[in-house]
Amino acid sequence: MISLWGGGFRILKTRKNSYYFKGFGLVPDWGKITTILQTEYW
Repeated sequence: MISLWGGGFRILKTRKNSYYFKGFGLVPDWGKITTILQTEYW
């Protein structure tokens, strides 16, 4: 699932080469998520 979120959709924030933030875990990139949801594809 992480490969899909981080690779395909790229909706997880990264720190260096990791998706894991110490003390927070996986952090979604809400700016990218909002852009994807607002974009009309058809």
